[in-house]
Amino acid sequence: MNQVYLAEFIQFLCLIPAAAICFLPVKNQLKYSAKTTAGIAAGGIASLSLAGVFSTLSLGVNADLVFFAAIIMCFVFYYRMVKCGLGEKLAIFFLAIALSSFMSDYAIAVDARIHPTENRFDSCVMATGVQLIFSVSLTLLLAHLLLKYGCRLVDQLFNARVWYVMVPAPLIFSAGNYVIQPRDYSHLYFGNIFFLYLFVLSGMFLLILIIYVSFYFVAMELIQSLDQRERIQLMQMQEHQYIAQQTYIEESSRIRHDFRQSAITMLSLAEQNDVEALKNYLQSFVADLPQNEIRAWCRNPSVNALLNYYETQLEMY
Repeated sequence: MNQVYLAEFIQFLCLIPAAAICFLPVKNQLKYSAKTTAGIAAGGIASLSLAGVFSTLSLGVNADLVFFAAIIMCFVFYYRMVKCGLGEKLAIFFLAIALSSFMSDYAIAVDARIHPTENRFDSCVMATGVQLIFSVSLTLLLAHLLLKYGCRLVDQLFNARVWYVMVPAPLIFSAGNYVIQPRDYSHLYFGNIFFLYLFVLSGMFLLILIIYVSFYFVAMELIQSLDQRERIQLMQMQEHQYIAQQTYIEESSRIRHDFRQSAITMLSLAEQNDVEALKNYLQSFVADLPQNEIRAWCRNPSVNALLNYYETQLEMY
C-alpha cells in the first residue's frame, strides 16, 4: 500500500519539471523574484500532490479527473504569477503539458517492456519514477533554449493573435498522446504494435519540436518586420521635421534679404509722419515673418521628431 501512495505521489511530482518549462521562458515577466516564485510553485505542487494522492487512493476519485483538476489549479497559479498576456501564458502552459504527456507515454513504454502483464492503471513506483526522470531530463535539455530563445520571444512578441494561433497545437498533441496510451500492456505485444507505438510517439514528438522551432523563426521575422516598419515611420517623422526646419530657414533668409528695403521704406514713412501707413506696413511685415513650427521638447532628436509630428497631426484636426 505504501508503494501505491508513493507511486501516485511521484506522478504528481512530475508537475515540477512541467512548471519549470512554464516559468523559464517568462523569467523577465515574473511578478515576484525567481526565488519567491520557485518557492510558491514548489509548495503549491507539493500540496496538490498530497491532495491528489488522498483524493485518488483514499476517496476513490478517478485519477485522470484528479490530475485534470490539478492542472487547472496550476494554471490559475501560473496566471496570477506572470505579467505577460493570456495568449503567451496559454501557449507556454499547454506546451509544458504536451511535453509532459510525451514523457508519460515513454514511461509507459518502459513499464510495458518490464511488466508486460500489467496495465497503465496499476500504480508502479518504477513507472512513475521513470516518468519523473524523463521529465526532469527533458527540462534540463531544454532549459538553455527556453531561457535564451523563449525569453526573447516572450519579451519581444506582443501580438496576442500570434500566440493564440499556437494554443491548439499542444492541445492536439496532448489529446493524441492520451488516446494512443495502451490501457492494457498486453495489447502492445500483438505483432509489431509496440514498435509502432514508439514510432508514432517519436514522430509526434519530433513534429511538435519542428512546429515550435518554425514558430520561433516566423515570429522573429515578424518582430524584425515590425521593428523595421517603426524605424521607417520614425525616419519619415524626422524627414517631416527636417523639411519644416528647412522651410523656416529659407523663409528667414528671404526676410533678412528684404529687410534692408523694408527698413528704408519704414524710415521714409516715419520722416513723412504717415503713422497710419507705417502701422499698416509693419503689420504686413510681421505677418510675413516665418513661424518656426519645430519645438525643442527635449535633447533627443528622435523623440523631438515624434512629438512634433503628432503635434502637427493634432493641429490638422
